Amino acid sequence: MRRRLRSLSERDWRTLDRVLVAGLIVIATIDLATNNNIEGPLWLNLVIIWTIALSFLWRRTQPLIPVACVFIGMSAMAAWFTEPPNMFVAVLILVTLGYAAGRHLASRVSLIALGIGIVVMTVLAVVYDPNDIFFPVTFFWIIPWLAGRTFRDLP
Repeated sequence: MRRRLRSLSERDWRTLDRVLVAGLIVIATIDLATNNNIEGPLWLNLVIIWTIALSFLWRRTQPLIPVACVFIGMSAMAAWFTEPPNMFVAVLILVTLGYAAGRHLASRVSLIALGIGIVVMTVLAVVYDPNDIFFPVTFFWIIPWLAGRTFRDLP
């Protein structure tokens, strides 16, 4: 399996990133279109979540772009639109971002992204459910980040 992954060209990886982004957009559209807890105009919720998903096109070459887009976009969603805990796609995006931050960022920057993620996730957890901080921070951010770091360090 590792041999196959190593044999993929840069073009193959970009294609896989496009497939990932297309999948996130499709899932986001279905999730928001069928969501009973939507706040604000559907089209505006979709524009924000699609922008977040599109930022994953740069997750390998400029990994801080998706980190910034996700945290800014999810914060905007939390403040004015559909709250992230009410969207399945938000969890999927956070897990994917945590993995990408661990996998594609250099050591020091990756640790900074881990710290920022922990702070943002903790603040959001306190706002939405002060009794449940450990689970979302650990399972939606720290563990995916650790998985990304682990795969980064494999030969």
